[in-house]
Amino acid sequence: MFIHQTIIISLLVLLSSCGMMPPLDDSEEIKVELPDDGSLHLPPRATEPNNAGANSSSAVDQLLNQANQAIADNYPAKAAALVERAIRVAPKDPRGYFTLAQIRHRQGQGHQVAQLIHKARSLAGSDKVLLASINHFQNALSLD
Repeated sequence: MFIHQTIIISLLVLLSSCGMMPPLDDSEEIKVELPDDGSLHLPPRATEPNNAGANSSSAVDQLLNQANQAIADNYPAKAAALVERAIRVAPKDPRGYFTLAQIRHRQGQGHQVAQLIHKARSLAGSDKVLLASINHFQNALSLD
């Protein structure tokens, strides 16, 4: 009986301490600059992949990097195909949709850009870096 009470008290203490995280500073501004060398803006993954998704995450990273290289080599159709493949591998990774939005904008397919940005934003959750990148990209579109 004593062991059960000790375990329960220990768990309660552990759980109560989990709720005492310092609040996130929402006033902190994240500076994002889109590359001016013609390459795509590829924000980093929000969190490190867990072991279960490590292979798909690394595959997505490789595909997005290959797409960036295809853009640098002036092969936008190849870049789009690579990103579409990344989206099939990890349909909940918002970076794929954001990257495809950038490519579609370069291809003059503006009608798809808003949908892709919306999808990326909805999947981004609390990823402040990605959300800042999306906002920066949208603001740059407004200037075009």
